[in-house]
Amino acid sequence: MRIRQLECFIKACELGSISRAAAELHIAQPALGLQLRGLEDEFGVLLLHRSHRGVTTTREGEIVLEWARSVWTHTNEVKRRLRDMTEEGSRQITLALTPSLTNLLAGSIIQSAASMSPKLTIRLLEGLSHSIAEWVETGRADIGIACGLFETTAVDYEPILRERMFYISKAEARTGPIPLEEVLQRPLALPAEFNSIRQAIEGAALSIDMPVVGTCELASPHAGMDLARRGIAGSIGPYASMSGTSTPDLSVRLITDPVIERTLYILRPSGKQPSRPETRFLKLLRSALGDLLHTAPDPEAYVALRAFEDNDDHRTPLSRI
Repeated sequence: MRIRQLECFIKACELGSISRAAAELHIAQPALGLQLRGLEDEFGVLLLHRSHRGVTTTREGEIVLEWARSVWTHTNEVKRRLRDMTEEGSRQITLALTPSLTNLLAGSIIQSAASMSPKLTIRLLEGLSHSIAEWVETGRADIGIACGLFETTAVDYEPILRERMFYISKAEARTGPIPLEEVLQRPLALPAEFNSIRQAIEGAALSIDMPVVGTCELASPHAGMDLARRGIAGSIGPYASMSGTSTPDLSVRLITDPVIERTLYILRPSGKQPSRPETRFLKLLRSALGDLLHTAPDPEAYVALRAFEDNDDHRTPLSRI
């Protein structure tokens, strides 16, 4: 009997579907079926009822499921403790960020991590939110910060901040908030369709029954800034997308009626207890995100979704939402 068999059995029971379990575990469905039949042969009983609607546990299966979860939990705990023993000296943590957050946070995070532990190495990955969730799920990244809701149970999401959107255009006399209806009537450079900012824009526009029609579609926020400076089209983005950008020639106005928001989450693999270096790094990461509440030039750029306290180390498991 192998731990992998128990993992396959637990996942199939949780999802009620062999095909969905195979997809989440990234193995072929026939291979997962063989793992489950091997487990049934090991115990000599039928563990799952199989039908076209999916799978459910038998009475014997419920007993084995309870035992399998206990073994899986204790195995992961032993692995964590052994990992901590080997990580006392040096450690690398891979952090995945969206492009705008990389621009805003990468320097301060790496500097703070170096002060916290000189032997700690931070490896940065940059990508869109859906890619970051996939990297955390597959183990390519240890921790991610991303936006949106993701259809996987293999990743835990801790909501940290709500990030509000601004209309960015060539400098103009008018200042202060601008209604979304007015923004949508102007020439607009839109993020790509799969971008979480684009999804937030379209959701807000739908609430006021307005179409979203762009002059062009861009994958890069920097290209949007350039178009705004040239007066070709305005763009929509969070404060993070403007970090490090000289703005005297730009007008930056909070979008209202309605306010457009997206939620920033810290992502970690589900069921994996953080190592000691990861625990310390998570505390540092939450502090850096909390600082945005005070360092952003517009006090309405970010809204806290949790309390930020100096002694808050979040050693409890991340909440799944």
